[in-house]
Amino acid sequence: MEAFKEYLTIKGHSKSTIQGMTQTAKCFNIWLEKENIPCGDISYADVLSFIQTFKQRGIKPKTQNTYTASIKKYLDHLTEQGVSCPEIGLHKKV
Repeated sequence: MEAFKEYLTIKGHSKSTIQGMTQTAKCFNIWLEKENIPCGDISYADVLSFIQTFKQRGIKPKTQNTYTASIKKYLDHLTEQGVSCPEIGLHKKV
């Protein structure tokens, strides 16, 4: 996650934004491992399934969209690092 933090710092994000995005990326990684989904196989439906876990806990739509944006940044970072992550259209609101 240090490389992701560095990536976000270079992109000009605040410390609190970096902290939130990093935490979301960590949760996403844990979820991917639990679901046995490699990065190269992530689909938009997978991201929606991950976000659904937050919906079930009563997280508000604005927060869900923040999580989605964090995941998009994380996948952008992985792509820049040479990890095969498909463009999955995360510009859509959840």
